[in-house]
Amino acid sequence: MLDYANFLSQLNNDQQHQLSNLSVAREFVDDEMIGALGSTNDDVYILIKGRVKICELTADGKEVILWFCCDGELIGFAEALVSLKFSSHQVNAQACGHGELMV
Repeated sequence: MLDYANFLSQLNNDQQHQLSNLSVAREFVDDEMIGALGSTNDDVYILIKGRVKICELTADGKEVILWFCCDGELIGFAEALVSLKFSSHQVNAQACGHGELMV
C-alpha cells in the first residue's frame, strides 16, 4: 500500500490518540453496507483494518466499483465536504470481509 494513502501513518502517536478520543470504533462484517456517502450523513470513516469497496449503481442497476480502501484510509471525507446542493452523485461503501473502522 502507498504510504500517502494511509492517513493514520501520517499522524504521530499523540495525534492518533486525540483522534481516537473523538471517534467511535465500529466493527463490520462481510458485505455490510458501511454507508451511503454523499447522503445526509456527515460521517467520515477511517479504516483501521479490513477492506472496503467504494461503488455506485448505474441507471440500469449495475454495480461499478470505483476503488478499494485499505488500512488507514479515509472514507467519506470528500463527500462530507461537498453539499448535496452541489452534487447528486452518491456512492456506497461496502465491506469486503470483516474489519474495523473509526467513525
